[in-house]
Amino acid sequence: FERKMYRDIFSHEGGSEADGTTKSGITQKIVNDMRNEQFYGKAKELDAIGVTAGKESVDLTMKQRIGVYRIYQDRIYGAAAKANGFKTGAGLLNAMGDPKVVGAVADTTFREGIGGGTVDVQEAINDYYQKAGSKKSVNVDGTFGSNTFKAVRDIVKSPQDRDQFLNLLADRRVVSRVKKLKQGQTKPPKGEITRIDFYRPKKAP
Repeated sequence: FERKMYRDIFSHEGGSEADGTTKSGITQKIVNDMRNEQFYGKAKELDAIGVTAGKESVDLTMKQRIGVYRIYQDRIYGAAAKANGFKTGAGLLNAMGDPKVVGAVADTTFREGIGGGTVDVQEAINDYYQKAGSKKSVNVDGTFGSNTFKAVRDIVKSPQDRDQFLNLLADRRVVSRVKKLKQGQTKPPKGEITRIDFYRPKKAP
């Protein structure tokens, strides 16, 4: 599932087209923050893929961009991955067992940010539990821990529940986008909605 996940994020973020200091969704700030011990503390990992100090985000090769995606995911899912016996964040995502779910969760945390995206996932989980009449819940704390991982993994085992979760997650993303509207905007840009809807389950013909 990993290759498709990165390919979809790459496509949603404009592919190889640069927008100022941003390319493939990777900003110069992200690259700089990854080196900063107060944020990511991943200078060693960046050096290992050739993204040395002073490297411009728009000059990254395709391989380096994928490497940055992986480092970013390890920052989000790394602790839960380690706690559950996986070597990488991507390994944890793959263990969710469904490519659509893997892509939806990964894209949510990439587009909406580490904390904000995780909150969307956690709120979608709780929305699912509420609709199912369950007293279960996960803490909405913006940290993707073991409980969040296990909740998603267990929910999506059933095709029907998987589809419901994907729709609930998409709904939560729309709400997040509405909260981020700029002055004068009345709804999220069409491109944002198209990106979110990409991860909804396909309707039967």
